[in-house]
Amino acid sequence: MLVAALESAAAAIYLLSAGTPEPVWANARARELGTGRERLPVVDGRPVADLLDGVLRTGQPQTICGALDGGGRPRR
Repeated sequence: MLVAALESAAAAIYLLSAGTPEPVWANARARELGTGRERLPVVDGRPVADLLDGVLRTGQPQTICGALDGGGRPRR
């Protein structure tokens, strides 16, 4: 039931791991936005790819929330 609820959530949800800079799982909304590293969204002015780099470098987890910039599309 939990996976079904996550899959159908209105928010984009990415499951990231220290083993890879690419998402290991993404729900339907996240897949709609794109799951490649270059397609990770900008949330509240912070590129998720940059946050991921910091987490991989420091080992400190991060939870972010906020508005998706530009409808969630990454900056070019």
